[in-house]
Amino acid sequence: MDSYIVFFVGLAWMIFATIQDVKTREVSNWLTFSLIAFGVAFSIFHSLSIGKINPFLFSFAGGVFYFCVAFALYYARVFAGGDAKLLMGVGFILPYSSWLNVLFLSLGFLFVLFFVGAIYSLIYSFFIAYNKRREFVPAFLKELKIFKWLFLFSLVLIAFLFTQGTNKSIFLGGILIFFIPLLYAYLMALDKSCMIRLVHPRELSEGDWLEKDVKVGKKIIRASVHGVSKEEIRALRKANKKVFIKEGIPFVPAFLIAYLITGFFVVVLKPDLASFVALLNCF
Repeated sequence: MDSYIVFFVGLAWMIFATIQDVKTREVSNWLTFSLIAFGVAFSIFHSLSIGKINPFLFSFAGGVFYFCVAFALYYARVFAGGDAKLLMGVGFILPYSSWLNVLFLSLGFLFVLFFVGAIYSLIYSFFIAYNKRREFVPAFLKELKIFKWLFLFSLVLIAFLFTQGTNKSIFLGGILIFFIPLLYAYLMALDKSCMIRLVHPRELSEGDWLEKDVKVGKKIIRASVHGVSKEEIRALRKANKKVFIKEGIPFVPAFLIAYLITGFFVVVLKPDLASFVALLNCF
């Protein structure tokens, strides 16, 4: 029963966060911090109710592990601040039942999140590229020229392997050599042509990522991982200076999908550890 309560409360938070992220491209601090607070409070209550400290320790360990992961992803500019704090919250509410479960469930959710996130981000980016195809197509063709010799080599290699009846894994490796630079060119073109936007300072929100450093009078506003601060936004508005910002794909929907997959498998089906590992192998 306890795991059901935590699952559905966490699901409610995920739904609210998804709606907010899609609408405003940000997740409020009150939403992420309250999820963390709920996870900590519930684990303490659960420990007191059964007279054992394990539930609190499991939750704390999961939260600390996800804090470290979120911290690394935030400073690598993979996650925005809201995504990182939401990941911390998930770390505190996953239904751990043992120390081994803390390890496998923590890693399992991350694996599902990144797998789902990769597919979701790729599909979402197709719509962005299509809507901005006038800017995207020239940028994509320009990026492709950089890899033209690698593409030619890949095609020759694939044709040779096909005619020789080579082992399937080697043949697939040749195809992979072709598609990796293609994907890289696509992502670079998308980033340069579709994800950078010139905005008026009135449109700025705290945490927006500047594309490059901006000089306002004698002061230089740095394009940092933390994004623009309220004070920096006020300075830009006072100077009436437009800036280029780097936009991202709203990633919280991927959190929601990954949470549903993991939660359904762990909370509803209640498998043993071997079954959970088998699920990960499916991906």
